[in-house]
Amino acid sequence: MLHLLKEALDKVELHDPNIPFVVVDLGCSCGSNTINVVDVIIKHIIKRYEALGFNPPEFSAFFSDLPSNDFNTLFQLLPPLANYGVSMEECLAANNTRSYFAAGVPGSFYRRLFPARSVDVFHSAFSLHWLSRVIYQFLLIYHHLCDFLFCFLVYLLLVYFYLKIYYLRKSILAYNLS
Repeated sequence: MLHLLKEALDKVELHDPNIPFVVVDLGCSCGSNTINVVDVIIKHIIKRYEALGFNPPEFSAFFSDLPSNDFNTLFQLLPPLANYGVSMEECLAANNTRSYFAAGVPGSFYRRLFPARSVDVFHSAFSLHWLSRVIYQFLLIYHHLCDFLFCFLVYLLLVYFYLKIYYLRKSILAYNLS
């Protein structure tokens, strides 16, 4: 999965390094997987900035889930924030510090959670199977797909019966000629 994530991150547009880079994990839950993914995202983006010859920006990570999520457990899993003034390389080299500011955002992503154009990367690994309702656009696409498949199936059945009748007539005609 990480190689797919990194491929997607390679397509993210990088902006001025003086503007903080914002990462959001939707449906974060309260385990360490979300922290590991955010770390991978931030380290990959840092490498992209450095490859372009820029110092990386500051990073913010927002962990979002329903208000019933145990955010306290999640925040206890976070490593301490690196000391201000320490270089980004030192933050990344140390296993016990993080190189981003963290915050929790309780709420449903069926509604808007963030201001327009304020997030650079959204990540959601396991939220689809927890959906509490089906999104309307999905139903619309599904409806049109079903219409298409039904029409296609009817078309195939018509072609099948036409060919069956054609070959049946042909065999009857061949039988009568012999």
